[in-house]
Amino acid sequence: MVRLKNFSIVVVFFTLLSSLLTAQNFIGIRGGLNFAWYNERGVEFYGLGKNYSENSKVLTGSAFAGILEIGVSKYFALQPELVIIQKGWGGDSNVEKSVVNCFDFPLLAKLKINERYFNVYAVFGPTFGYALSALNSKKNWEEEWGDYNRFQLSLSMGGGLGLNLKKGIVFMDVRHLRGLNSLKKTSTLPPYTYQDQRATSLTFGYLYRLGE
Repeated sequence: MVRLKNFSIVVVFFTLLSSLLTAQNFIGIRGGLNFAWYNERGVEFYGLGKNYSENSKVLTGSAFAGILEIGVSKYFALQPELVIIQKGWGGDSNVEKSVVNCFDFPLLAKLKINERYFNVYAVFGPTFGYALSALNSKKNWEEEWGDYNRFQLSLSMGGGLGLNLKKGIVFMDVRHLRGLNSLKKTSTLPPYTYQDQRATSLTFGYLYRLGE
């Protein structure tokens, strides 16, 4: 009885694996530039209590990702990614430039339209991130992580254009990321401020069609 149960599990596993390999599934990579900044919102404690919102300078960094596209239907797919990305913000006379090296895990829904020679798509979904290390123009943050959130929850949205080849797709991707939690841990004393990470990336990549 136990052997029959184990055999049934093996059959189900290989059936699912076979269906994945024969569906429109892709594996690939993408890489390019990431333009990052933060938005700060709060109350000016030393002024008249006026609410404010302002953006930092932009930091130019890099982004590289591994991609798995799991086809659900002709027009819809799921696309988890593993991303090494440079976030942070640029500097000016008041703020030091900071480079934050992060590991991101987007879980994206993908809507796409396929034609014979090209395809267009849109992606949307949550991104879970972890700050591996950070450097600014004067010092390493390693001793100051108590003031910052290493874990980052963001919303990713974007789209792209692909060129269909015999074995895969060459594509261009534009992505915008908006942080949902504050970069710094929220202060319990005034002035109250909230900083969220934002970024826009431009990357190019290749998707290889599985099961052929």
